[in-house]
Amino acid sequence: MVYFAFNKNIPDEVVIDFQREIDRMKNNGQLTALHKKFMQSSEVPGSLLIYTEEYPPLTFVNSYGEITGFGSDIVGEIMKRNQQYADIKLSQWNIGYELALNNPNFCLFTMDRTPLRDTLFQWVGPLGTNSTFFYTKTGSGITISSLEDAKNLDAVGTVSSWFSDQHLRELGFTNLVSGGDPEAMAEKLMQGEIDAFVCSGVTFADIFRGVGYEPDQATASYELMSSDFYIAFSLGTSAEFVAQWQQSLDAMKQDGTYNHIYSKWLE
Repeated sequence: MVYFAFNKNIPDEVVIDFQREIDRMKNNGQLTALHKKFMQSSEVPGSLLIYTEEYPPLTFVNSYGEITGFGSDIVGEIMKRNQQYADIKLSQWNIGYELALNNPNFCLFTMDRTPLRDTLFQWVGPLGTNSTFFYTKTGSGITISSLEDAKNLDAVGTVSSWFSDQHLRELGFTNLVSGGDPEAMAEKLMQGEIDAFVCSGVTFADIFRGVGYEPDQATASYELMSSDFYIAFSLGTSAEFVAQWQQSLDAMKQDGTYNHIYSKWLE
């Protein structure tokens, strides 16, 4: 992300005025025109940046090239209720995660809320509960009955910056093979390049089908953890804005909209 940077001695009011004018240019099309003229692109960051990953059925790109899924429908409904419209961008999780840590007015979903992350972001939710397992290739003969068993494996596959990868590193795992693409990690498991793949039960089946395998070709050998997942906002986002999203989500749960979206994707 590219910014204007101000010396810390510049008064806050000047910086705020400058940001206000940039946001105005985003909203009235002036910044888009400048991008087209000088950058040969109409890709202009909005006042709010919303990122997600390929993580079916929570978020994914369908056959029409649209970003859809349970989390995407929830976020879309919240924006609709608040008349706030921003494009949802798809990226690898580790990229979106770093951007959310370092940029204001940044939204990343869906994210599991863990003790390690709790004070790093602002949270809207919960949207649901996620159980995470060590998956082994069915028929491999590999059994995992404890974390110690998992630590003694030659290679455990994880996805970079996923909460499970962070948690295992906190636990002292030194046998992790990490990458940004969960489907690539599923392929490594089936090809015998790793002994286990750490993945959430919510998305496991879709990830495996995405690379041409059936879910029963792998076995949930050991449950690592269970946690709730949320919409996360960067600390540089207005607390009032985040509270507005939480109120909209609460209203969706009250009027049945949340249950309708949940049953569409997760039941």
